Amino acid sequence: MKGKIIIICAPSGTGKSTLIKKLLIKFPQLVESVSTTTRPKREGEIEGVDYFFVNESDFLKNKEKLIEWAKVHDNYYGTGKDFIEENLKQGKFILCDVDVQGCDNFKKLYPN
Repeated sequence: MKGKIIIICAPSGTGKSTLIKKLLIKFPQLVESVSTTTRPKREGEIEGVDYFFVNESDFLKNKEKLIEWAKVHDNYYGTGKDFIEENLKQGKFILCDVDVQGCDNFKKLYPN
């Protein structure tokens, strides 16, 4: 069975992260998408769990490997195609926290 992408899309500060945390508790079979970012790792964050941390040069060099990306407060954030494709092939349902433009890019690549 092929997995599904579930997009959580709303402006910053509207509770997307809170909703995702609650969904993951209620439905532990869901997978939260792990974004790539150029911002520094914060204390307690884990590579590959909270984010994939990269430098700006590597991020910009590999933009074609991202479904969507944006620059927010001087840092880049994006969703990797490989992460999404790997989880879809495993039949997982993936929760993605994206902005409106990111949602549009997902719709172009995954119209169903």
